[in-house]
Amino acid sequence: MWDGEYKAVADRIHEILSKAPGPKPKPQYAPPAANIAGLWEATIQFKVGSTRHSFYLDPKANQLRGQYTGRLIKGPLKGHIDGNKIEFTSTSRLEGTSLTYTYKGAINNDTITGSVDLGEYGPATFTATRKA
Repeated sequence: MWDGEYKAVADRIHEILSKAPGPKPKPQYAPPAANIAGLWEATIQFKVGSTRHSFYLDPKANQLRGQYTGRLIKGPLKGHIDGNKIEFTSTSRLEGTSLTYTYKGAINNDTITGSVDLGEYGPATFTATRKA
């Protein structure tokens, strides 16, 4: 850098950073419509065939954490509750690849129904019921 160039560089950096967007606002969710804490058994229906998975849900206000268990994989899950709507994601490793399941559904008493996005493996539907 030549003598005095630091001022031009500093001015340009200040100009760019002063126009940067601020932090994203936190989403505003409706209070949970039901207590969904506990163990749930889910049937996932693919285009061809189905399977059973389970998840343990541990909500804190609108935030959701828990444990996901499939036939071959298990791992943590996280998401949120917005009124009677629920969304959560679980990512697990299997034979050198990551499997990500994103569930979106609606809570109705002791049943959750909706869709599950299996990433490169496409969409499916699911129905989950609370276990005692």
